Amino acid sequence: MSHCTECNSLTDSVDVCGDCQVYEIDAPEVIKALEVFEMETLADTGLKSISGGFAHADIFMSDGAFFDIELEFGVQSDCENRVDVEQYTMNKHTLEIEEA
Repeated sequence: MSHCTECNSLTDSVDVCGDCQVYEIDAPEVIKALEVFEMETLADTGLKSISGGFAHADIFMSDGAFFDIELEFGVQSDCENRVDVEQYTMNKHTLEIEEA
């Protein structure tokens, strides 16, 4: 056991505890969380089984403890062009995503 360098709480042999960890915008964990969010959106909306179905999440702003995310999803093909846009926030500590 060691102590967190930020809050001095006991941790499992890491420098910063989970409560104090802040992820940067290009961290592999953030990129993976966005990819999972896109895949879950495809499954939840039924677009996974539709030809031309897509979901794409981008971070467009970073402030305080949150990343602001724009999610575009829909169907784009030669005969259909339907795109929905929604905004979400991602907690920089937990990487949890919630609707804005």
